[in-house]
Amino acid sequence: MVRPSDEEYIEWEKTDLAGELDKELTPGVLLKHLREAHNLSQAALGEKIAVSAKRISDFENGQGGISKEIAKQLSHIFNVSAARFI
Repeated sequence: MVRPSDEEYIEWEKTDLAGELDKELTPGVLLKHLREAHNLSQAALGEKIAVSAKRISDFENGQGGISKEIAKQLSHIFNVSAARFI
């Protein structure tokens, strides 16, 4: 049995696993996960940031870059740093 005083805390961001997962979590994949977690369709999210559902699809599939302005809008909607979308 581990006593509380024997516990070692590890900073998640500094682990190899966190680094590997972060590489797979592209801005588009993150956007899709967040959009789905908020129960938003591509069209509904597009309306919130004044772009088409096709453009949201392109972002999610890595076929279109996300501008700084759109990243800022997404950061406000999802409460995530804008840097995660660029």
